[in-house]
Amino acid sequence: MQKLTDQSSAQPTEASNASNNQLEMKKRRLLVEKCARVLFLAYPKNDYDDPDGAFATFARVLEDYSDFVIRYVSDPKTGIQRHCKFPPRIAELVERCDYIVKYIEIARPNNAAREIRQRLNAPIDRSERPTPEQLREKYGEKWGLTSTIKKPIEFELPTPEKIAATLQFYKDHPERGERLKVAADQRLSPRQTIDNYGDQGS
Repeated sequence: MQKLTDQSSAQPTEASNASNNQLEMKKRRLLVEKCARVLFLAYPKNDYDDPDGAFATFARVLEDYSDFVIRYVSDPKTGIQRHCKFPPRIAELVERCDYIVKYIEIARPNNAAREIRQRLNAPIDRSERPTPEQLREKYGEKWGLTSTIKKPIEFELPTPEKIAATLQFYKDHPERGERLKVAADQRLSPRQTIDNYGDQGS
């Protein structure tokens, strides 16, 4: 008697599960057909050589993907219609669906990306940051920075008397003048030195 009771109680459960599965399959099939029709109607009927075959092909391709991808790829605001001016071929539709799976579906707000965004947008705890007074006490009035601006070199222009005395010195000591010319030539660029020697040779 107990076995009969267990069997009778198990039958409704199996029947309800089967019914739920059939309901889910029906909802899934309706979603695929609805989205395939949206995609099909996005293009003029004259663009199809075989309209019925094209509609069936769209449905066969879409049924291999999740509900999110099916809705995304067929929606006029996000779908493949915004990228293809003519009805997409099977390869184009598959490529677009795979792209959505790889780059868009994984970034939906209900996954780890949401947690990352929340952590990035979380308020920063500034309670342990030093105050300006503490920084000034630690680094000084200039905050530990030193000036990198070099002071200009100060020099005095020679007076006319000093210039005259220098010229007179080199007149009295011509060998010093020659040594000064050689030193000046050595500091010139190779091209300038060649030009100088050419002028002297001429």
